[in-house]
Amino acid sequence: MSFPMSKPDSVVDDLQEFLKRCAASEGKIRLAVFQHITSPAGIHPSHHSTIHPLVTTWGHGQGLHAEFIWQGTADYSPFLSLRTAVAFYDWVGYDRIVARNHALAVWCANVLVACWRTERVVPFDEMVGSMCCVRVPNRYVGSENEDGMVACGGGGGGGEESCGFSSLQDALLEKWNVEVPVFAFKGKRWIRVSLHIYNEEADCFRLAEAVLGLQNYPHSHENYQTLHSLREQRCGRNVPEP
Repeated sequence: MSFPMSKPDSVVDDLQEFLKRCAASEGKIRLAVFQHITSPAGIHPSHHSTIHPLVTTWGHGQGLHAEFIWQGTADYSPFLSLRTAVAFYDWVGYDRIVARNHALAVWCANVLVACWRTERVVPFDEMVGSMCCVRVPNRYVGSENEDGMVACGGGGGGGEESCGFSSLQDALLEKWNVEVPVFAFKGKRWIRVSLHIYNEEADCFRLAEAVLGLQNYPHSHENYQTLHSLREQRCGRNVPEP
């Protein structure tokens, strides 16, 4: 693609033409995404006066480069630390990181299943990379039935709201400082946990405890007893460390 672009939709036009050529030749397709404008060289001069950032911190009216060079909402830390992060990754070793993260993900999934008495969306360890999905336990309602549980949509026909699922992801972040996605799959709610080099066993235990608390389980419940027992045993000590 030639720069500067002659018109705003040049990227789309060239991309469409590229995809047509690839389809005709049965070639592999590789895509690049333009996320930031860092230099006026990428935009035709005739458009400089009409393109502005969504948030103007300073440099307003001083040209394209001045307005885009620094935005108060942009965090440059990831860019500045990228070189060190890559060096650290190379120092630890790719295979060791992958093995460690996989072992931690499998271990964490089993801990959550035990503490919540639910299930994994993928039962086979070989199908787990560094993420695991575990079904969210039903909300504890005390006298609703013998085991004190009510399935989502039951107990009054309130649907998901009756189980308090709609606010679970926000509550985990706001009250426990735990950020994980909560999503629906085949009529059930699941939590997807991503494990990386900076995560440890304590993060998994914290998530297990947070969900039990937000789902109104009393501390005397057997699920809490399982959590305390596993935490004391620290049964994840066999997770390989880098």
